Amino acid sequence: MMRLIIPTVLFIILFFVLSHYVLNWINNTIIEDLILSIVVGIIWIISMKKTMTSKRFDVKLDTEKEIIKQQGANHFKKMEGVGGKLFLFRDSLFFKSHKYNIQKHSLTIPINEIKSYDIYKLFGVFPLGFKVNTLNSKEIFIVEKPKEWIQALKA
Repeated sequence: MMRLIIPTVLFIILFFVLSHYVLNWINNTIIEDLILSIVVGIIWIISMKKTMTSKRFDVKLDTEKEIIKQQGANHFKKMEGVGGKLFLFRDSLFFKSHKYNIQKHSLTIPINEIKSYDIYKLFGVFPLGFKVNTLNSKEIFIVEKPKEWIQALKA
């Protein structure tokens, strides 16, 4: 926590200096709003990705199956990014939420029920995770390095 304070303070100072001088120089309200929206959006995306894929929560499994891949992840359930851990086994994709969520749950998707999968991009531009389409649902998982998950699912 302490190591985040200095970069945060420096960022706030830099943001205010840039916004004051650059936006006063531009002197156009629409362009100012556009620039601020882009900057805040990029910052939000970066912070969301770091927060959502945090490794600070541990999830315990009740199985002895061989784990092919595992990672901290968020599963979107009714507009909430539920934090937990995502596991890939030979026969299934398994998500289990950690205990600090409002919507605690687990989800098992058998590999043979997956119709398709693809990179999930926020606003169609920023790759944040991957989506899985099954016979009955569409599931979105926010993970680091989603291309690696896609490759693991293909194998």
